[in-house]
Amino acid sequence: MDLNVNELTSSSLLNDNSKTLVADMKKSNEMHLKFDDADAEKKSSASSESVIMMSMVRGYQLSQALYVVAQLGIADILACHDRMKVDELSKLTDTHAPTLEHLLRALVHVNVFTVDEDGYYYTTSLGKLLEMNSLRSTVLTWAEPYQYQPWGSLLNSIKTGNSSFENLYGMDFYQYLGQNPNINSMFNECMASGTRHEQFVEIYDGFSNVNCVVDIGGGIGRLLISLLTKHKYLRGILYDLPQVVNTINLQHLDKSVADRLTIIGGDIYSNIPID
Repeated sequence: MDLNVNELTSSSLLNDNSKTLVADMKKSNEMHLKFDDADAEKKSSASSESVIMMSMVRGYQLSQALYVVAQLGIADILACHDRMKVDELSKLTDTHAPTLEHLLRALVHVNVFTVDEDGYYYTTSLGKLLEMNSLRSTVLTWAEPYQYQPWGSLLNSIKTGNSSFENLYGMDFYQYLGQNPNINSMFNECMASGTRHEQFVEIYDGFSNVNCVVDIGGGIGRLLISLLTKHKYLRGILYDLPQVVNTINLQHLDKSVADRLTIIGGDIYSNIPID
């Protein structure tokens, strides 16, 4: 059976930050209680809002916890082994076992993992979204330092109108991606992840009188390729930055799709070819 909040709060395995997170979650759960007294309801509502506010303020802690387990590939490891103890996970991920335990116990209470009374960890359906073939690239992208660090300079941006990212990195966002191939690749995977592209193609039926579709800023072409796959009569033109489109390998595409796809590299802020 899973350890409950009280057991975790008293556990010597948890550090202060984990205990605080668990305590906040315990308070949040208590907000579901119903009170007959009107005054008590008002107090409960105010208390509930304070818990919500604190969860919002401290959201970066949870996003970094998710980032770390995604970076370590823990969900993928558990997918291969079904369940594992911390000592085994720490060896496979080259991490400090007691500290890894702190991290996993905190994530148990946001339903990313479960742990049984023997100390075996399992991935929940929510946690499976951290696997490589799911939203792992998305989590890694949005919680990378280059994504969250500029937010630390938000006040300066609001006061001056200057870009926090450029102030921190000395270049704009897309120049940074162009100079960091691994991050660029992860960002492109993130933009192409999920099922929204296929869902759009399946739902939208407005191409009957169209013979060519131009996707400007279309990334690595996930949406356009899906369109060309479904509509055999369509031609497609994909236009995005050179560092994005240069990663596309047409040999990996079905020939009938590749023959109808034209890829052009360029900057939409400086030039969009109209020929």
